[in-house]
Formats: sequence, structure tokens, C-alpha cells
Amino acid sequence: MKVFIKYWWLLLLLLIVTLIFFMKFNEITPGTEWRNEPEKILAGMAAGLIVVGTLLDQFIAVFFRENEETQIKRRIVESRLYAYQEKRRMRRKDILREELNNRDGNRSETINRLEIESNALEASIIKEKEQISNLNTERTTYIQMVAFGIGLVLATAGIRTLTPFIVIPDEATGLNFKLLFFCDILFTAALLSGGTAGIHQFLDIIRDSWKRHGVTT
Repeated sequence: MKVFIKYWWLLLLLLIVTLIFFMKFNEITPGTEWRNEPEKILAGMAAGLIVVGTLLDQFIAVFFRENEETQIKRRIVESRLYAYQEKRRMRRKDILREELNNRDGNRSETINRLEIESNALEASIIKEKEQISNLNTERTTYIQMVAFGIGLVLATAGIRTLTPFIVIPDEATGLNFKLLFFCDILFTAALLSGGTAGIHQFLDIIRDSWKRHGVTT
């Protein structure tokens, strides 16, 4: 129920699209058949969806930015995570150095202390990664909802993923064909929203990699 309340605008948009579709749609026809060379249609469609998904991701990044509070929280968590990882790396180097210098074969108190510190740092790293994962999940869900809404508009305007594989005659009749095109609209919108989230995550990975290597974006 909370999801419906939070994304009421998406439900309203879906209702409006549904009403417009069944009141004004005249494109559906009987007597359909499959088109030849579906692999070419699929390849062109995949390329088009990738382009549209990338443009949608950039559109969302510009006009539906992550709020400032969440951005600050993300930067703080990422800074703590980086600090913990660096400390853990240093502790592991210290442990290795102590083990190499330990010639009698007995575990020293220094090694035990360093391992305890390393394990504590590992627990902190896991905790910080979980916080980042929660932030990413919340952002991804928001992106998918926005992309689904935009996808409904684009699919209603003519971007389709199911009916391009079907040859449809000129005459337009039949509720069953209306349902086919309507399901195509929903499927296309869902595909665009899922693809946009995947593209967004992929671009985030690239940006994070650039940051780790000191490349500014």
C-alpha cells in the first residue's frame, strides 16, 4: 500500500493512458501474421532500446536528481568505506610483516591484536556496503518508476516491442487486438524502465571506477 501511495502519480498516469487507449485507439486489425526475418527486427529493436534507455537515464539524471540529503549521506558513507578499506589493507600488511619477522613460529600478541582490528574493520566495511546498497536500491526503484511513466508515454506515442513482429492489415477491429497493443504498451514501458535501471547501474560502475583511478567526471 505504501508503494501505491508514494507513486500515486504513476498509477494516475497509467489510468489516463488506459482510458485514452480504449477510447481513441483505432489501429488494431484482424488477420495478423508474423513478419519474416525476426532476428533483424530484434537486433534493430535492441539497439533502439539501448539508445532510448541511455537517453532516459541521462534525462532522469538531469531532471530527477538524487536529493541533496541523500547525496551527502552517500558521500559520507563512501568516505567511511574508503577509510575502513585503507585501514584494513594496512593491518593486513602489518600482519604479514609480523608473520615474516616471527621466527619462533608462535603467534605473538601483536599479530592477535592486528587480526582483531582487521576483523573489526571488515565488519565495518560490510556495514557501510550495506548502507550503500540500500541507498542504491532506493534510487534504482525511483529510477524504474520514473522510467516506467516516461516509457508509457513513449510506447503510447509509437515505440513498441511486440507488434513490430506482426504484419497487421489495414482494417482495425476487434477487442482482442486492442488488448494485444495495450499489452505491448505496458511491456514496452516495463522493458524501458528495467533497461534504464540496468544502464544506470552500469554507468555508476564506470563512474566509480573512474573515481578510484583519480579520473574526474
